[in-house]
Amino acid sequence: MSRVMLACHQFFPRFYTGTEILTLEIAEELRRRGNDVAIITVEPILPGDSVPNEITIETMKYNEFPIYKLYIPNPHDQIERLVRESDDVKLQSSFRTILEEWKPDVVHSFHLMRLTASFAKIVKEMLIPFYITITDFWLLCPTYQLIRYDDTLCSGPSGNGCFACLSDAYSKGMPRVPIKFKLAKKLPWLATMVNKTAGECKSILTNRTVIHKKLFDLIDGVIWSNKFIQQIFHDNGMRNDNEFILPFPIPERAKGLIGLPLAKSEEVLKVAFIGTLRKSKGPQVLIEASKHFPANVKIELHIWGAAEKEEYYNELVELAANDNRIQFRGTFPQEKFPEVLEDIHVVVLPSLWYENTPLTALSAQAAKRILVVSDLGGLSSLVDNGVNGYTFKAGDSEELSSILVKIANNRELLNKLTENIQVPNQVEHYVDNLIDIWN
Repeated sequence: MSRVMLACHQFFPRFYTGTEILTLEIAEELRRRGNDVAIITVEPILPGDSVPNEITIETMKYNEFPIYKLYIPNPHDQIERLVRESDDVKLQSSFRTILEEWKPDVVHSFHLMRLTASFAKIVKEMLIPFYITITDFWLLCPTYQLIRYDDTLCSGPSGNGCFACLSDAYSKGMPRVPIKFKLAKKLPWLATMVNKTAGECKSILTNRTVIHKKLFDLIDGVIWSNKFIQQIFHDNGMRNDNEFILPFPIPERAKGLIGLPLAKSEEVLKVAFIGTLRKSKGPQVLIEASKHFPANVKIELHIWGAAEKEEYYNELVELAANDNRIQFRGTFPQEKFPEVLEDIHVVVLPSLWYENTPLTALSAQAAKRILVVSDLGGLSSLVDNGVNGYTFKAGDSEELSSILVKIANNRELLNKLTENIQVPNQVEHYVDNLIDIWN
């Protein structure tokens, strides 16, 4: 029996999306095998929360797991905030206190945002084995998605490029954007030359990459979910001597999807988008695709998810234009996934960014629902094009439309694609591999 500490950037009960679900379910499987498990997180201060005057450690239980939650005052100084974003040395004494109390035999992180490189440094200073699973691009990109401020894809960090995106983020919501922010976005190299603060920001962002490269040298092992995300990090100089490809498991809470009866091959092809309603997730691409459906082809779109911004949700509703083939269905708890997919034939993930391996995709495959996905990142690695699903050029609503129409018009094709879907691994298999790696 071992004492294991899992680390995550945020956690239940207030945060419950993919990375948090993965962390919780691995904790549950480890406990089932007789291990003691605790979870550490540095949670964000949300609107309406009381802001602490100093770093605060809160201990609580969730599903009988000890949870250590750190809350930190928001730095008023923008430079200080930027410095601490990648390596918050002010948290080190708190980390040391928690680790001395819990005394883990191994620490495994699923996301270091807010924990920062300082957490890894203290773990290794205390001679505790430390491993990390890469779940997104935060170690490369402060916005974690590798999407530039103008919605184009980014291949990796640079001082000027990151400064332009940061300037855009700071200026969002301003009724009138100051000229210095406009200059920073369009000509970041000039802004960082003529403005002292801008120059400091660029220097910090450049050093951020250096800090994270050193982090890869420090830790005992890195786990990737697919070769694509591994290659992007390697291309940017972040690699470790002890690396493993370990595809994410289907969520334990979605186990009811395995063996779910196939949707009836009725006249209407039922298609679902499931995920956060955010532009980078691409729901607008699917809605736009519906405008290319021939009038005699019966296809329904079911849009599941909540919008981060009401303005964007309103844009989607306006784009749908009261088309009765498009239904906005809201959200659902993970346990209801079988009910959501019961009548669905196809799940479309039209992302415009390099998604890693979303749990929605794994859940759809567990239920043997056909995936139609953008040809980007980890998504495309899940699909053998034309064999168990389809890929299409990211953002190309016409190509997406033609794929859906082809499936709708050929139920024999639908059945063939469905038969070829392989059910992903389950959590117990994932934990088998984790334990082998730790040992």
